[in-house]
Amino acid sequence: MIARRLKANYNTRLKIILKFCKNPAKINWEQEMRIAGLLIDEYGQEVFVKLSFEFLSFEMESLAQFQSKKFRAFLEKQKRLFKLDFTKERAIIGKQKIGKDKTIKRKPKTLLNFLNYDSKKENKTTG
Repeated sequence: MIARRLKANYNTRLKIILKFCKNPAKINWEQEMRIAGLLIDEYGQEVFVKLSFEFLSFEMESLAQFQSKKFRAFLEKQKRLFKLDFTKERAIIGKQKIGKDKTIKRKPKTLLNFLNYDSKKENKTTG
């Protein structure tokens, strides 16, 4: 069980390093694995798995760049975004009715309806 978890941690660290550090010949593997482990512990692995910097014009040489102030603020923001829950809450509607039904009078839409509007009530009261 522990060996499986260690292998999973190793694989996620390796994926993160290869994803962000484009030149594998210049990678200091010991340092990068340590930094990747610290970043995963602090921000979670989902942030790095779903994160991409394809829109940036430069390539990262080391994961140590994630420890700068700007990248830390960006990673904190991404961590908060991944924690958001967008599930819809459903209202539980009971079988018993609450309150009374209202009767709504229809307003006249045509001239003929306007002329005949409430004429039945007036005839009943006057006549």
